[in-house]
Amino acid sequence: MKKILMSLCIAVLATSCGTVTFKNSSVNILKDTPPSYEQSKNYFLGGLIGTNNINVEEVCENKTAVQFQSVKTPIDILFGVITAGIYSPKTAKVWCQ
Repeated sequence: MKKILMSLCIAVLATSCGTVTFKNSSVNILKDTPPSYEQSKNYFLGGLIGTNNINVEEVCENKTAVQFQSVKTPIDILFGVITAGIYSPKTAKVWCQ
C-alpha cells in the first residue's frame, strides 16, 4: 500500500501545473470571456516530445488575436497521472478581438 501511495504522489508531483499566457497589452480580456478557440494538444514524456502549431490568423479569421494561452486543464493533468507522464497533453486557447 505504501508503494502505491508513493507512486501516486510521485506521479502527481511529476505533472507540472503550468500556464503560459501571451497577450496584447493594449486590449483587456476579461477572465470570464470564453476563448474563441480551445483544443487539447498531444505531448509525451512530460512534454519533452511533441510540437504543435496554431495558425491564429486561421483561428481568428482575419480578426486580431489578443491573447494566447497554453494551460494544463484538470483533464490534462488526469491523463498525465493515469499514464505516469507518458501522455501529457496541454490545452491551447486563443482569444480573438
